[in-house]
Amino acid sequence: MKQYKICQNCEYSYNDLRAKNCELCGESLDHKRLKSKANSSKKTINVVSKNKTIKTNFIAAAIVVLGLGAFLYSFTRSTAQTSEAVQLPSGLLPYWGPPCSVRLMSNKIAAEIKQDHPNFRLRFTDNDENKDPIEELLDDQLFLVLSEKPFLDHHNELAKKKGVKLTGTPYAIDGIAYITNKNTNVKSLTIEQLKAIYEGKISNWQQVGGEDRKIIPILLSGLGRNTLFLSLGELSNSTRYVQDRKEAMSIVKKEAGALFYTSATLAAIEKNINVISLQNQENQIVSPVINGMPNQKAFSSGQYPQTRMMYTIQKEGINGPVQDMVNSFVAYLTSPELGQPIIEKSGFVPLYH
Repeated sequence: MKQYKICQNCEYSYNDLRAKNCELCGESLDHKRLKSKANSSKKTINVVSKNKTIKTNFIAAAIVVLGLGAFLYSFTRSTAQTSEAVQLPSGLLPYWGPPCSVRLMSNKIAAEIKQDHPNFRLRFTDNDENKDPIEELLDDQLFLVLSEKPFLDHHNELAKKKGVKLTGTPYAIDGIAYITNKNTNVKSLTIEQLKAIYEGKISNWQQVGGEDRKIIPILLSGLGRNTLFLSLGELSNSTRYVQDRKEAMSIVKKEAGALFYTSATLAAIEKNINVISLQNQENQIVSPVINGMPNQKAFSSGQYPQTRMMYTIQKEGINGPVQDMVNSFVAYLTSPELGQPIIEKSGFVPLYH
């Protein structure tokens, strides 16, 4: 079983055995107290933070366009009063997120942060693929969770038992793209047809104007169900469940008839696939990808009928350096001058201007 060094200064539990200094606070690891990951302490992980973020709380609103129409969500946003007020402290922020969020953070956000805040680092952490990331957050294995849906009631109950509070902050809107094997000649579907496919009421592409070929609906197992599927009844017996997006994309590219959904930002960079356009309530046929780019205009206006809000989920009430670090990063991500322009350039719809 893999072992790690525990930092005596901040008690970070996942330093590599060969590390000489703590990956979080930078202090020496000469005192080599070892621990097994399976028996990790549930203590709050602390980091060194030199700057505190000036925060302002206010109520904002954003439109999330789902398969059945538009819904108005209200939320509390914690952000800096000015871009100059966002000071990211020295240290490392372990987080979890879906593939589109990881690509945004590792390829875009991290690169920008490194220029102005070289001592602040983001690290994607996937400790247990079978465990709910929000539960890992509550168990102090993560500092932040990026999610396509807000936390649920049972998460609130778990947080209450641990004496903390969960906060969800929307930071972008993402389009959901439905993709098929490149040899599938169906170019558009309605929301009703999509539902019927996943419920097994439509099982052949010929039923929606395509070739005589069985439809293979693909879903991510566990937590990977988008808002459309949450409203469905019993799913088709032909549904194939996969562990991750990589496995799903392999099936889509190899097997004619396969149907999968993914972020429009990821669909835009895929090769040799067919991206399905969707018919909205005004009977307009709208594509989630145009000329190799996500259709941000349609996502923002609600013209495209399948979008989702992207959230940062964090713990409140823990106080100390960890709270400061997470608050600072969320403030950076939601800043109209800092994180939001990067989000827009990455193909998502920013929420704050």
